[in-house]
Amino acid sequence: MKSKDKPVLWRVELIPRFKAFRGKMLLLCLLTTIGAGLATVPPLLIGTIVDELSGETHSFSLSQLCVSLFFIIILCELVSVSRQYFAAVLSLDIVSKLRTDMLEVLPRKDLAFYSTTPRGEILQWFTDDLQEVQRFSLETVPQFLYETVLAIGGLCIIAYIYWPFLFIVVAIYVMYIGPLHYFGSIQRKTSAKLSHHKAMLRQKSLQNFEAMKQIKLLGTEEKEREGVEQLHTQWAKLLQARYQTMNRFKNFPRVLDALAPALLFAVGGWQVFAGELTIGDLVIVTGYVTTLNAPLRSYSATFLGMKDIEKRLVNIARWLAGKNKEDDRLFPPLRGNIEFRNVWYEVEQKPILKNVSFTIHAGEHVAIVGLSGSGKSTVLRLLAKLFERYSGEITIDSFDLKQYTYRSTNIGFVTQSPFLFNGTIDDNLKWMYRTSIDERETLLRDLNVSKDIMLQNEVGENGSLLSGGQKQRIAVARTILSQPDFVLLDEVTSSLDRTNEVNVMNALTRAFQHKTMLFIAHKLETVVYAQRILVFHEGELVEEGTHEQLVERDGHYRMLWEHASVEQGVNH
Repeated sequence: MKSKDKPVLWRVELIPRFKAFRGKMLLLCLLTTIGAGLATVPPLLIGTIVDELSGETHSFSLSQLCVSLFFIIILCELVSVSRQYFAAVLSLDIVSKLRTDMLEVLPRKDLAFYSTTPRGEILQWFTDDLQEVQRFSLETVPQFLYETVLAIGGLCIIAYIYWPFLFIVVAIYVMYIGPLHYFGSIQRKTSAKLSHHKAMLRQKSLQNFEAMKQIKLLGTEEKEREGVEQLHTQWAKLLQARYQTMNRFKNFPRVLDALAPALLFAVGGWQVFAGELTIGDLVIVTGYVTTLNAPLRSYSATFLGMKDIEKRLVNIARWLAGKNKEDDRLFPPLRGNIEFRNVWYEVEQKPILKNVSFTIHAGEHVAIVGLSGSGKSTVLRLLAKLFERYSGEITIDSFDLKQYTYRSTNIGFVTQSPFLFNGTIDDNLKWMYRTSIDERETLLRDLNVSKDIMLQNEVGENGSLLSGGQKQRIAVARTILSQPDFVLLDEVTSSLDRTNEVNVMNALTRAFQHKTMLFIAHKLETVVYAQRILVFHEGELVEEGTHEQLVERDGHYRMLWEHASVEQGVNH
């Protein structure tokens, strides 16, 4: 994406999501306008009081002016508190909306996105970027809007009192524009680098936490520490550069804070001596000097903050970009007729699947075999919609896979390294579907799990307290209990011995006797459970048929079978 398109992306993607908050936004604008309007009154009253005391005017009662000033100040504070409250509510609502939308998009991203995007960067979007957006919308923007409205009101009053003062104010604002854009450009570049390095630091920390056992076994603690320290040093330097840029620019308005009143006093004082202005008029103008300079200070924070926040908004918009949930068409209950027609799938212009076509009938149990890298797992991931950027056509019960989204009851998918949620075994088995405890205990016995562990055993983070074989059998049990319309199994017995492998395959065959089951068989003795076998080689479907038919041919499957027979001593 071109850099000039990025601001457009976040505006197009994010602004429509804020339409639901129009009422609160209008209320906040109304409170801001009322508060700023009221804040313009005290300088007027103070100037009038000065004129009354100096004897230049006798139009108002001094006691009335003082009482009015008191009540106006109280009213200003009440409106200010209300404005800040609604700004906080609106800010929290917007960030909650963004966070909810980002979580809804989470399962729609295909596997390629997660493969190419570091987890540290994704966590950065969900945590730091959203927090900065919240801080910016809660603190910086409302204050800037308030001070801008107040400054406009002050300008109008100053112009009414003595319009040549406007030239002084305009000159001060013009002096501010050049440094603003210069420091803003530096800030944007520094913030982008800082965000990138912080994501890298987070990613490195995550990797080290997960691989700590391997790091200790290999004795590379010092090397890993040096890597983290190097990233942290680079991040610290960028953070220092960012603070230096912000502080240099924040100091610039102080020159204008001194220059503005000096010029106004010089011109105003001369007009007082000339009899064109009263002392009260000069007091009023002086009272508005701070309101004129306040937007300059706020604008510096807003402008620099916007340069920082723009990158974060682009990240959030990138995540949210895509179809809306209400546009999804859900699959109806499925019979399990699967068809691939001339399917190609490439990764970085390297073909993984080449013009693959086959049909699987409802209720059929089909095995996929082939050497590593032949495209077996890709077929299952395409069917599971983990990969979506393919050409050709994939249909299920004549429904185009690209046009529909699965319901939770449509598909069961068990991978070679299944994910288990932190909690007990029972928590994982009843995670989505409520079943009786007798059903769960019976199934664990059938899978030969219950003799080692019980339902209330903790599994640890992603099953860290279980063996690979136990994790696979629990994942299989979870899929059997869910009773999906069809099942995909990716080498689910790879960590099992022969006895447990037979138990698992028998349980799957019984549970899905009349449902479509497509499984990848790493151990070729597992294919005896299949009614038909698809043989892949270098991304192509080279053979298909029953085990007996394929063994009789002098083809690729027979070569695989004979090789497996020699290695594993399979008696065929």
